[in-house]
Amino acid sequence: MAASQTAPRHLQDAREERAISRDQARSRAVCSQPTLPRSWRRES
Repeated sequence: MAASQTAPRHLQDAREERAISRDQARSRAVCSQPTLPRSWRRES
């Protein structure tokens, strides 16, 4: 693996952490909405 072909390790980690935190935030937002129909929650 040539260093020029891959992003620096710390940049890869930061990108993964941002993606994970974004998914966690979306999950929290979905779970915290009490007005969602139960059928929608069951499907997804």
